[in-house]
Amino acid sequence: MTIIGPNYSTPEYYFASLSGTQFSYSTPKYNHPRIPYRARDKRMINLYDSESFVQSPPSDNEKELYSTVLTVLSWVFWQRQYFILSHEAAICDFEARVFHLPEFNSLFNKEIFECATERLIFGYGGSFSSTKQCRLNWRIEKFNKTEWVVFENNGRYSSDGLHDPYKSTIQTFYLTPISNEHMLSVCFTQVKQREVKELDNAFSKLRKFIMSSSELKLSEDAIRQKTEIESQFPQQSYSQTLPPYEFEKMNLPERQQARILLQEQRGDDAIIEMSESAYSSAVDDLEKELRNKYHQQVDDILESHLRFKK
Repeated sequence: MTIIGPNYSTPEYYFASLSGTQFSYSTPKYNHPRIPYRARDKRMINLYDSESFVQSPPSDNEKELYSTVLTVLSWVFWQRQYFILSHEAAICDFEARVFHLPEFNSLFNKEIFECATERLIFGYGGSFSSTKQCRLNWRIEKFNKTEWVVFENNGRYSSDGLHDPYKSTIQTFYLTPISNEHMLSVCFTQVKQREVKELDNAFSKLRKFIMSSSELKLSEDAIRQKTEIESQFPQQSYSQTLPPYEFEKMNLPERQQARILLQEQRGDDAIIEMSESAYSSAVDDLEKELRNKYHQQVDDILESHLRFKK
């Protein structure tokens, strides 16, 4: 059996200017047969304009981060059988994005950057946040003089069923700071529709091709910021290994949960004897209590991400 994947013979070049910082890379040509080509290649972005960053999708959830997309691409891998027949075996989505994380000043401080990766996992809707399934295989990789923090998230069981029909979904993040407040993210989401052992090598080849072609040149202002931090922490380096990031995944409580809790607390007979207004008021109180508890748990987790602050 043979895997038929992206065509590497005619790579496409992408370039973005991020307030003077230049980021470029090459990718195989887009080959998804069903999703229209929408590279969304933003060539000029003002990092210091707050309107450049949005929650995607828009959200009232305080966990969600502000970011801007540079490029979105997708590739399909086919499995050839019996020389003629082929079946779709996997999809790999690629996304380059910049996150704005002003509370983590300065991201050039490597200890702070590691805390910011937890915030990314917990607060970014495109990250498969789930207890014991995130920040797997933590490592540091260098491409063309740029250090990248790299790890995997397992989305097979931790993306609310989004990829449940498939064999596996692994998300590989490459992260690096580009200013005191901005993080550059390159993410590959690799979805296996069939269990074919050759796919792991095919995914690895794609990641290595793109990241090996990537070049990051910081602006004069970013270089100044980086130099200032490095002079304060001359011996600092990223952790070579870190355990999986663990937290309890939570959803904002709904009114039905308050109804169920009230029934458990008071019993069916007491509920039947309550007037409609008394019942509604009791549900209101419990719903408020549950939501307050939820917000406090979220605040505690977010505060733990800022544990480097004195």
